Amino acid sequence: MKKYLTLQEILALNIPDFPNSRQALDYKAKKEDWEYIEVKGNVGKGGVSKAYRLPTEYIEVAKSIQIKHMADSVELPATIENKPVATVEALNPTLLADWQRDCGTARLAIVRHVLDLADLLGKTKAVEKFATDSKNGQLTATLADTVRRANAKAGKDGNAKVSRATLFNWLKLAENAGDNSLVAVLAPKHRDVTMPVWGATLLKLWGQPTKPSLSMVMRELVNVMGGENVPTYAQASYFLRTHVGNVELERGRMGARELKNIQPFIRRDTSELFPTDVYTADGHTFDAEVAHPISGRPFRPEITAIIDVASRKLVGFSIDLAESGLAVLDAIRTAVCTNGVMALFYVDNGSGYKNAMMSRDGSGLMDRLGSTLTHSLPYNSQAKGIVERSHQSIWIQAAKRLPTYIGVDMDKEAKQKVFKKTRKDIATFGESKLLLAWDDFMTLCHDEMQRYNNRPHNAHPRRHNKLTGRKEHLTPQQVWDEKLTMMVNLGKPLVQVHEADMVDLFRPYIERKVLRGEIKMFSHVYFSRDLEQYHGETVHVGYDIHDASQVWVRDVSGRLLAVAKFEANTRAYFAQPVIEQAHEKRALGQLKRNDVKRNEILETMSPSRVLEHIDTMRLPQEQIDKAFATLNKTIEAEAVEVISMPKPMMTSAVNDVPDMKIMNETDDERFERWLALDKRKTAGETLDSNDFDFHELFALSKTWRIKMAQHEAHLEQLEREEEIAKRLSK
Repeated sequence: MKKYLTLQEILALNIPDFPNSRQALDYKAKKEDWEYIEVKGNVGKGGVSKAYRLPTEYIEVAKSIQIKHMADSVELPATIENKPVATVEALNPTLLADWQRDCGTARLAIVRHVLDLADLLGKTKAVEKFATDSKNGQLTATLADTVRRANAKAGKDGNAKVSRATLFNWLKLAENAGDNSLVAVLAPKHRDVTMPVWGATLLKLWGQPTKPSLSMVMRELVNVMGGENVPTYAQASYFLRTHVGNVELERGRMGARELKNIQPFIRRDTSELFPTDVYTADGHTFDAEVAHPISGRPFRPEITAIIDVASRKLVGFSIDLAESGLAVLDAIRTAVCTNGVMALFYVDNGSGYKNAMMSRDGSGLMDRLGSTLTHSLPYNSQAKGIVERSHQSIWIQAAKRLPTYIGVDMDKEAKQKVFKKTRKDIATFGESKLLLAWDDFMTLCHDEMQRYNNRPHNAHPRRHNKLTGRKEHLTPQQVWDEKLTMMVNLGKPLVQVHEADMVDLFRPYIERKVLRGEIKMFSHVYFSRDLEQYHGETVHVGYDIHDASQVWVRDVSGRLLAVAKFEANTRAYFAQPVIEQAHEKRALGQLKRNDVKRNEILETMSPSRVLEHIDTMRLPQEQIDKAFATLNKTIEAEAVEVISMPKPMMTSAVNDVPDMKIMNETDDERFERWLALDKRKTAGETLDSNDFDFHELFALSKTWRIKMAQHEAHLEQLEREEEIAKRLSK
């Protein structure tokens, strides 16, 4: 074993517990003050390196591990000289980040510049010259900027320098690159990101559904960690922005359903489908208020739309007061009768689709149509994105054309004004001009359906439009027609419903048991002599939702047994249709909820007020008799007044009446006010906005029509009396 060894030779000994790098070993030698001599070599400053003499305790360890092939000179041992050069792993330059690629390109430019200098000065002198020039600031502006990019360090000053060892390292990497990309070899390696000790706690506090701010999380973090190893606000913010993915950053702050909106998804291909292969349906609450068809009050109707997946065509829809199975049935009837029977019906798990009327074996609508009902996963609206997106293109755009639009993007101030205006008009006149009538709303929906089906759709390919002179997407109707032609050519015509089957096919059927020729359903009793021999058997009973006078009874195989007529009803003498029963049931529920609210309000009052209210609920019998006597006299007086026709009412202007007084006017006072305003308007006087609105709206009410009829009848009677008086005077 040699007396003096270089650092490289000492590292080759693999002495236990020794540093494994030249820099660390050199530091150890200096710290322990090892004896050394200077020798000439290619490694080291100025071509001179140090050869160290190991301390005695290390020499014994080195001898014990039987080091071989060690020469007596200070040159590298044979094992080191013959050691094969380490090859660079194959790198893919496309995997590099932008900053890595830019840094690798700059380093390659420097390596080529140094190699050009090496042709004139030699390799070592070229490296030393470039390192010295960079240290002294003697590089050109272009080279200095290249060095800054090659170092990939933050800041503008102090990073335009490169050391001699760094340059040798870059040259060595370039020489050993082989067939690999020089940019990928010279580029800095990807930095491994480690989780700080406070990272898990920070993420746990951050991922709360209440969505706390980072400032709030930092205050809580100090309490949880006891003030130790707590990061600064900037460190925590940098960790969340750069070390945590965008989806993971929202985990906990969003539920699993909301998180799906930012996660990857599967895009389904519908190009191979034909019309009527798949229908998909969904309900949508209209985003504008319209007039209720019964009460006239503002409400939001429920629209059930059915879309053909292949063409995106809106094939049918229904409008109802609320979502129900009957509304879905009506939408299917429209779609099937006008466009054809679907093979697959893809819907969600709502009660309107998941019920016995739709899916019961034998008597369910899907079974009778020969269609397959398929439900999407619960809380997975993304699976029905086609029909969900169509709501924005059809119904939300239609709602935005109305002044009563109440969507999330409607101006709050304008929304509040319209809300108050409609309620005030209803209270004053019984109706409002701002509310679209029910028939007009139905017309609007049909027009919107035609507009959507004949409008270019982004899901379809683009073709040259001869009218506009540019390429446009095909419309749903065009795709429907083209694919329909393809189906006919392939011998696959649409499955249509025969006219004779349309009426009975869409009647809901339920199972009932025959008892002595009677069938009981919906609190009604239906009877037929033809059912006498089917006593005790279970049959399928079909009914018309608009006509409860009769039902159609079939056996389990679908054979018609009888048409049972309405026989008796435990609630009403005349049969009550199913829809009217539903309306009555809903009204009773509203009254019940109002009673609950009334009781809750009474309970919140003071005990004395509650007792006082209860005491006043029961009046003495004398007061009751007196009130009835007064009421009878009033009724008799009104009857006499109607028979003899009232005298003309006095007219007076009421322009200066306060709003509260106007709200409390009787029907006679309102009509009297209208007559005065009409007289002023006929005379050519200009009315202010309030009087003008009252004059226009009150003339549309039912009260005005009754009062005007009475008024005109009285005027005719006066004219007849005057005419009789003139004849008598002659």
